[in-house]
Amino acid sequence: MCDLAEVRHVTVMVKRIAKPVLLVTETEACARLGPGFLLAMTGGDGQRPDLVRALIDCGSDAGYAMLALRLGWREIHVTGAPESVVRIGEMTEAAGGRFHAILPVTFNFAESGPVDQRLEDWLIGDASN
Repeated sequence: MCDLAEVRHVTVMVKRIAKPVLLVTETEACARLGPGFLLAMTGGDGQRPDLVRALIDCGSDAGYAMLALRLGWREIHVTGAPESVVRIGEMTEAAGGRFHAILPVTFNFAESGPVDQRLEDWLIGDASN
């Protein structure tokens, strides 16, 4: 997931084909835009939580991961010192969320070819993770 246009593009298609999807932020987006803005971007348009979930990749910044949890993120990924990763994982699960030790495979909007057809093919494949 790169920007609001891509989020909207995916959510429209997901609703049409009724297949669950997990949106994943870019690692750099957490530091550049902040977890609050990213949360609003991924959940602010009346998405159906049964179809669209969002995962924030906090890179190696445990502080961003803790802030993301406080702001309402429930799907978290962070790397770094093993003890920090374990603690963030415990905090995520205690908050009723899901910690992702490994990031899922994501759709690449930057690849060449018609985005709509590639995205639909990818979603019809296995995008639920």
